[in-house]
Amino acid sequence: MLTGQGAFVVSGSASWRSTWGRTTSSAAVAGTLLSTVAVFAAGGRLGDPVVAGRPLSWLILQFLAVIVAVATVVTATSAWRNRRTPATGGRVRVAAVVAAGAIFIPWAVYWGLLAW
Repeated sequence: MLTGQGAFVVSGSASWRSTWGRTTSSAAVAGTLLSTVAVFAAGGRLGDPVVAGRPLSWLILQFLAVIVAVATVVTATSAWRNRRTPATGGRVRVAAVVAAGAIFIPWAVYWGLLAW
């Protein structure tokens, strides 16, 4: 959608996908780092309930990482389909979100968030 000044506004479903990607990736990164620090501070013990051999907090972080990966793929696919739209500002914002997601995915694999 073009505004009166010629700037492109990301609206509709692409906007909420980008927001979900940013929010969940921030929560997953912060939670992973805080969880790691908590385990070290507790001397290798974490007081969470264990489900399927993993602490519940770690399973929640893994779920957030899956949401980030899916949101990144969906946002990139949507951006690719709408690439012909003359919207430089919107493309830059979406490209930044997709780039952050593309960096997050290998990071999450390295930390074991996207591994079962």
